[in-house]
Amino acid sequence: MRWWRSRKPPDALHGCDYCREYDNQAYGHVTQIATHSTESALLLRCPMCAAYWEWSTEWGREEVFELSEEEARTRFSEHTW
Repeated sequence: MRWWRSRKPPDALHGCDYCREYDNQAYGHVTQIATHSTESALLLRCPMCAAYWEWSTEWGREEVFELSEEEARTRFSEHTW
C-alpha cells in the first residue's frame, strides 16, 4: 500500500492518469463503493481502469492510498460495498 499528499503521484503502482488526478478523486469523478465510518475512510474505484483507492481523512489529515483488489476487500470487508 502506498500513499501521498501531492496532487499526482509520480510512482503510483497502478491506476490511470484519470484516477491519479487529485481533482477526480476529491470531487466525485471516481466511484465511491464503500465506507469505513470508524476510520473516516472511503473506498473509491476508477470508472476508467477499475483501480481501487482509499481516501482517508482520519485525524483531519487527508491521505490517499492505492490498494489492490485483495487489500480493498480485506480493509472494507465488514462495510457496505
